[in-house]
Amino acid sequence: ARGVSCLIFGQVVHRNHGHLRMKWDRYSVVNIGLGLWRPEFHRVQFHHYDGMQQAMRWLKHHGRKRIACIIEPQTNERMFRAWQAAFLVSHPLGEAKAGALLLVTGEYTPLQLNDWLAKVKPDAVVGEFISAKSVGIVLPSGVGYFSLNRAPGKSGPPGLDQSNTQVGASAVDLVSAHFNRNERGVPASPKILMMRGTVVGM
Repeated sequence: ARGVSCLIFGQVVHRNHGHLRMKWDRYSVVNIGLGLWRPEFHRVQFHHYDGMQQAMRWLKHHGRKRIACIIEPQTNERMFRAWQAAFLVSHPLGEAKAGALLLVTGEYTPLQLNDWLAKVKPDAVVGEFISAKSVGIVLPSGVGYFSLNRAPGKSGPPGLDQSNTQVGASAVDLVSAHFNRNERGVPASPKILMMRGTVVGM
């Protein structure tokens, strides 16, 4: 009724799948973020695998070797385990030993998290949360924390700026390009455009 011809859908947040039914031949469509959308359209997303590799390189450069990682299972599945895979293959101790330093859970209490960290004895922790303190983790002196979702321009531990502004701008550019070429409906070969993050707060 409003003459809308372009649609941009945000990422699936509270579940790993999304299914939409509309008359798609009227629209140019782009999705933002990961998750299994049906039908599958062109997509713009943060490059999670590369982001974890950047985090590991930064920590290794700063002398960290026994690096632990805590990620939530829903996030892990939504990104097709990209953070998990990159953590294991990029770990300075090797993939075989890295498995014991990876915790994929959203169920642990702060006490359980602290007990796990006391058991594995890391010299650095990588996680999705803004800071260790925000989820009740108490890191011993000398143990660093690296956030995988660091807001730019704010104080806090070092971490990844996931380039959300660039992701949004690229989604607008992509849907505009398909609109200008009169491309509507579900694409035969969906494109995936991935944006690199930046380590900030150093």
